[in-house]
Order: sequence, then structure tokens, then C-alpha cells
Amino acid sequence: MATNNTYVGNSTVYVQPGLGAFSVISETNPSYAINGFSELKKGKSIKEAIEYTREADVDANFRQIAGIDSTGNVYAYTGSALKFRKGYSSHLIGKNDVALGNQLAEAVLSSMATKYEHSKGTLAERLLKSIWAGRMPGDKLQENNLQL
Repeated sequence: MATNNTYVGNSTVYVQPGLGAFSVISETNPSYAINGFSELKKGKSIKEAIEYTREADVDANFRQIAGIDSTGNVYAYTGSALKFRKGYSSHLIGKNDVALGNQLAEAVLSSMATKYEHSKGTLAERLLKSIWAGRMPGDKLQENNLQL
């Protein structure tokens, strides 16, 4: 995740060990995680868990949502309204991972995803390498505000 919002992790990342994880950025909404975990417990797929809330969310087009279940299945959604904001907004789904970002230089997400997928080390080391790779091609359009 690449953003300029301070303390973004406090309101955008939700994890339940053994079940899955969700991230909601751009315009946050914890109901995606609350409902998502409930749906995963019912045996729904990660896509179904996210879509359950998205279908009823009138502001979904302003959000980016990603999730991963305990077996590594990934799903992501980037709202169509984000294309009207300055910069590049998208997501890239890899093998058991997703890169998610908005208002970026276009090369940021692919740099992050490539570095993560080709790095060795612990999860924390791979994540840090990915974040630093995202800084190289231009950061967020609001330079000098990238929060790690």
C-alpha cells in the first residue's frame, strides 16, 4: 500500500490469524473487514466476502479494497471514481499477494509487486523491500509525503 496519509495502518489493515486479511484505502470503511471476516467464517470465498459489502456500499467507487484468505486466495477492487483523481490508481494481483495504491506515478505498483515477488527473506523484509522499490519510480504524486 502506498499513500501519503499519516497513520494509515490504524484504519486500513485488518487481520485475523488463520482466517484472512483485508485492506480498505482511499476512503476507508471497516465494515469490509467486519463483514468480510464473518463471510469467510461462513465458508465464502475472499471475492464473495468483499463483494457482499461492496454491493451495498453507495461509496464503493471511491474505495480500494483487497483481501486474502488463509489459503492465499486474493481479490481486489479499485473503484471507478478514482480514475478522476490526479495520478494512477489501480491494483495488481500476484501469487498470494496484491499491490494496491492510488494517486501514484504509474510505475510504482509494478515496481512494488515485482520486488515483493522476487525478494527473499522474511515477510517483513520482503514488504520493506517492496515499499522501497515503490519509492524509486516517483513515489506518490505528492512527493515527500509517502508514509511507510
